[in-house]
Amino acid sequence: MNSVERYYQKKKRRKKKAKVLFFTLLFALFLLSLAILSMTVFFNADTIEVEGNTRYSADEILEIGGLKIGQNLFRLDKFEVIDQMKTLPYIKEVTIRRKLPNTLKIDVVENQPVVWVECMGQAALMNEEYRVLEFAELIPIDPEAQVQEEPEEEKQEEPAEEETTSEEEPAAEEADGEQEEEQEQEASGGLVIEETLEEEEKPCIADTKKPAVEGNVPFLKGVEAGEMKVGDFLTFKEEKDYTDFLKTLYEAFTRNGVLEWGEVTRVYFKERYDITLQYREKITIDFGTLDRVETKLELAEYLLEQNGYGRQAVVDVSDTERVYFRPQTE
Repeated sequence: MNSVERYYQKKKRRKKKAKVLFFTLLFALFLLSLAILSMTVFFNADTIEVEGNTRYSADEILEIGGLKIGQNLFRLDKFEVIDQMKTLPYIKEVTIRRKLPNTLKIDVVENQPVVWVECMGQAALMNEEYRVLEFAELIPIDPEAQVQEEPEEEKQEEPAEEETTSEEEPAAEEADGEQEEEQEQEASGGLVIEETLEEEEKPCIADTKKPAVEGNVPFLKGVEAGEMKVGDFLTFKEEKDYTDFLKTLYEAFTRNGVLEWGEVTRVYFKERYDITLQYREKITIDFGTLDRVETKLELAEYLLEQNGYGRQAVVDVSDTERVYFRPQTE
């Protein structure tokens, strides 16, 4: 190969490289232009669909999330929008999807009121994570029935007074002495079992009042609520920390499918190892601890199917090796 041929070959290679570089730059410029247009002119939302919402209107959800028609689908920060929407107490989960070219779809999962506690003279409705969803007025359960029961109680008390006064004086003095000993024992702290009985006998607000809301929301007994506002979480003392207890119990009911949380009227966190709930008013289910809670629910379901739901009873599933159905006198 002579020098002339080598010269033309080098020249041809240089031209080829120049063409490759030119078209590469041209393609990069095209992509850059396309990206700029997609962020400014194309892919602007002309439709925003909101689904799964019942507590809030679509406009309320979009406003709190900062979304509006005409916004570019690719310029919005989905995570920031979701965080803003979840500041609404009834919003539990949010999923945002882009449907090109011009649609934004928002799927909402809402919180449900799982229990209520008394707080500042109102009913604080909370989800399974103890987040306050709203405050509701407390209303009498059945005021007419309460009015009718008062005369009967007075009539029952009068014969009792007559029987006490008709007894012999030594017996009366002995009874008085026992009452004094009980009062002294209570004043000095008493035994643990006596304190427990006294706590159980205290009137419960759920006996006479309920939240003014649709449907049944169980009362949570055994926890104390301080001053709270909507969106706050209930906090516990270190010695009585029930942080995950309600969620564990509620999700077990959700998976069970037969025993329904909507039939639960009360949940009682007496101790970390002593969890009970009231089901359909008459039935008390004793879980003990929440270990193997799904198995315990299945056992409770079996006992209730065998013995019926209609009579007052205690269903003891605290020990999965030995379970009991104990009818109670009404």
